[in-house]
Amino acid sequence: MELPSRRLVLPVLAAALVVRGAFFCAWRGGPLAPDSYGYLAIADNLAAGRGFSLDGSAPDLSRAPLYPAFLAALRPAFADPGSPAR
Repeated sequence: MELPSRRLVLPVLAAALVVRGAFFCAWRGGPLAPDSYGYLAIADNLAAGRGFSLDGSAPDLSRAPLYPAFLAALRPAFADPGSPAR
């Protein structure tokens, strides 16, 4: 099996990037996925020092910890707390 040449790979990657950018611009400010609200709530609680929980008191063990921690770390860089998740 022959590997695709660079002349084909680069235009395909560029087109994929353009499509992704257009999709991002079209849906900016649009609806979040249902679980996004949970991840953002946990990120807000982590950033506020209330721990890994949805409500600020009881720990949430249903989600992996890395993504909410990533969102909490990015929270100060964005005015809208939902921006990194979109």
